[in-house]
Amino acid sequence: MKKQALFLILIGILPIYILHAQISEGGTPVSFGLEIKVEEIPVMVMPTVNVEVLLREDAQMEAEGVVQRPFRFGYAHDVDIDVKRAGTKKELSDGGTLWLLKIHCPDAFSINLIYNHFRLVYGSKFFIYNEDRTMVLGAFTPEVSNNPYNEFATDLVQGNTIVLEYYEPKGSDDGVININKVIHI
Repeated sequence: MKKQALFLILIGILPIYILHAQISEGGTPVSFGLEIKVEEIPVMVMPTVNVEVLLREDAQMEAEGVVQRPFRFGYAHDVDIDVKRAGTKKELSDGGTLWLLKIHCPDAFSINLIYNHFRLVYGSKFFIYNEDRTMVLGAFTPEVSNNPYNEFATDLVQGNTIVLEYYEPKGSDDGVININKVIHI
């Protein structure tokens, strides 16, 4: 009975948290209207993932009757990446500031991120997009993305290189975006 009650509570809470983590306002990243050279953006390169070894591990677990929960769809690199410290900083003509950072996962089909410290300031916008700009997530704003836990997760972005872009308006510098897991899909 207690397990059923806990299950029902989790079913009621989990979708709210997941939906909250993915709400965005749309729009176009600020950098798309600027002349920023791709070479100017620093790149965090993740270690190569040996997919064959992971597939063998999965097959062994399946043969032993072990059910993976949750199902492994990628490899989680444990990281500690502060976007504002690791990224390049650009002062803009409107007085705002733009931070840009690339993350590269060799041979990945897509990448998603989990953040352990995430707090955007009023007027800020956060985007993630693939290198060829064919897939854009965001704008994530404080009104829809901040939560009491200061944690966040973003959906999969196609490709093996993604760009993180964070804009803060003039007079702001208190936003925090820290990634603790880069998921190589």
